[in-house]
Amino acid sequence: MGARILGDFEVIYPLGDDASPGQDEALRFARYASYEHWQATRSNEAAGDTGGSLQLAGNGGLSDASTAGLSNRRQVLQGSRGGYFLQGYIAETHPIYMPGSNEQFESVATAAAEAPRPVRLMAARAGEPVLGLEYRRIRKGSFEDFHIITRDRVYPYLEKIGTRPVGQWRVLYLPNSSAVENPEYDEIFTLTRYASIEHYNTVWSDAAALGGDGPDYQAMLAAFGQLNELSLETNTEFLRGALYGSPPVHAPAMRGSYRLSQ
Repeated sequence: MGARILGDFEVIYPLGDDASPGQDEALRFARYASYEHWQATRSNEAAGDTGGSLQLAGNGGLSDASTAGLSNRRQVLQGSRGGYFLQGYIAETHPIYMPGSNEQFESVATAAAEAPRPVRLMAARAGEPVLGLEYRRIRKGSFEDFHIITRDRVYPYLEKIGTRPVGQWRVLYLPNSSAVENPEYDEIFTLTRYASIEHYNTVWSDAAALGGDGPDYQAMLAAFGQLNELSLETNTEFLRGALYGSPPVHAPAMRGSYRLSQ
């Protein structure tokens, strides 16, 4: 029906107590061309006047399989946070060239307090990948500035030290949403992939240990200062699961003859 599933992810608690003992939690990220497109993929009153999912996919085997899947999912569903509509940017994957400094260093027994931090890295360490979903409340109307700072001055260094940004979005306050707008702030989500929880901890406790403290690191620190000035509150939860990637799907046509009835 034209939607693109980003992924189904399990919520995990690697750094604290399980907030939902006795049950699992999951989040799904799905992309739509517009709010109207989302409505057109529904089969209930949320479809509005779009005609709903049967208008997009018909009532053949593909629709039947989807209905069966939704029915199976309801057998294990114990509750829901509700849905959020987000608008923003999928992080682009492209080459980044940051030239070396051509500085020369030598090993010393004890480094001075202000000594530079050049880096030598060991071979990549395997681990269980995690995603960090960061939620922030930011100054009203500041999302575009926030994203440009993140994209141009934070992502380059983070990518150099092994993280993989997925996207950054602001919350929209539309019908059929669980979100409630506040006149004092906007809400945003930033999704980032890490090689492991150990990787996440190192990135956010001592990033220079992985990437050095050169000009790109200093640019990131300055950017963090600007982002913090725009931020009112922040927290992060962790997810586990693979990006779906929208692999090719062949749903064969069902044979039949039809005529227009209206």
